[in-house]
Amino acid sequence: MQSSNQGDQPAFIQHRVAIAALIVYPLLLMLVYRGWLLMPPGIDAWVYYGYIREPAFFLSAFPGYYPGARLPFIVPAHIVHNLLVSPVLYAYVTHLTICILSLLALYFIVSRLFNRRAGLVTALIMASYWPFLLTQSGVYIDNIINLYGLLTLAFLIQSLSGKRVLWLTLAGGAWMGACLSNL
Repeated sequence: MQSSNQGDQPAFIQHRVAIAALIVYPLLLMLVYRGWLLMPPGIDAWVYYGYIREPAFFLSAFPGYYPGARLPFIVPAHIVHNLLVSPVLYAYVTHLTICILSLLALYFIVSRLFNRRAGLVTALIMASYWPFLLTQSGVYIDNIINLYGLLTLAFLIQSLSGKRVLWLTLAGGAWMGACLSNL
């Protein structure tokens, strides 16, 4: 006979509906309007895309220019860009992934501080909030800084329940990523 106590279930099982909703919701928004994932044309988009596409060239061509110092943003973006080949595919995959991870981190933070329902409602409201969606767009750094900040809080909260060294190390790494991406 199975226990009806949800406390006996793994955390992923307890949170599966919210996780699925937070993965599907940005995909549905993309079907309605794909433009929220793409940054409007401008010099920033081209500068950052240049650093993502050809970091060695841009770092040597523009020594000391501040976007080149944002390595926690540039290095992962460069790796993913090379794996996905197409700039459009890169834009959609990375921006959707960062958006979904940000929403999941927010859900985790609020659900740990309050409850799962509050976490889901908060994350869905944030996913519907236009300024948040705009920070998820383009090759600008706001999306990754937001993610690093949310991961910092999520890891700090998780450190309260055990394995402190691991979670505090991850929190420190995420915080360092946020700080170094915002130079």
